[in-house]
Amino acid sequence: MQGIILAAGSGTRLDHLTKEAPKALIRVGERTLVDYAIAFLNAVGIEDIVVVGGVHFEQIRECVESLGKGIRIVENKEYKKESLSSLQTALPHVSGSFLQIDVDFIYTWDIAEKVKAQLKGKGIKAICTSDKRAIPEDMVKVSVDGDLKVTDMEKDLPEFSYGYIGMFYCEKKSLPLLREQTEKILEDAGESGAKMWKALTTVAERTGEVHVGDIGDFDAVEVDTPKERQEAEKFIKRNQKSVNRYFVV
Repeated sequence: MQGIILAAGSGTRLDHLTKEAPKALIRVGERTLVDYAIAFLNAVGIEDIVVVGGVHFEQIRECVESLGKGIRIVENKEYKKESLSSLQTALPHVSGSFLQIDVDFIYTWDIAEKVKAQLKGKGIKAICTSDKRAIPEDMVKVSVDGDLKVTDMEKDLPEFSYGYIGMFYCEKKSLPLLREQTEKILEDAGESGAKMWKALTTVAERTGEVHVGDIGDFDAVEVDTPKERQEAEKFIKRNQKSVNRYFVV
């Protein structure tokens, strides 16, 4: 099993915090966002990790290489084309089943356990929560059919069953299909690029290969703005014991 961390974005919504550094190196508590992301994948059982950097690439490269864990860092020079271009950058470095995550989430320990249980089965799984109390207004909503196949993903879906938590699993056998569809979607999108979650919807429509992997209750925080960073600091204090388990050797 391999892991992909998408960490190429400019993080403009973080204002002054990302003028001189990439979003992945923003500190919350005593650690950077990329530290939390790597520790999460390790907890899931993944040590073969590809980190995709973009803006301020040399800074994140030096940080990742200093960890000394053999983690690969690759550069997406077209990071302005949204997150799907970062996935395309990572895919040549992936040869089997993998879990993709975003760099800007911090999770309690139980989320790793729940996600680990979803890393099986065929096709592609959009990892989601069915806990509607934990789905904020700006989270991507997901609708499904009777077989739990994704039918639509949008932030403003009027009717939905799940919230997409920014990660998906791809089985090895579906890797060629994902590569093919990623290339087609980016060709169609042109210079504007495509967001990862919108691409999953397109793959679902074209192939019927995208299912939901439901982890149930969801306890995490996303760091996209200075206010959310402050909330993340509080989240870590409230869940210190749980979050620190990621870093126990």
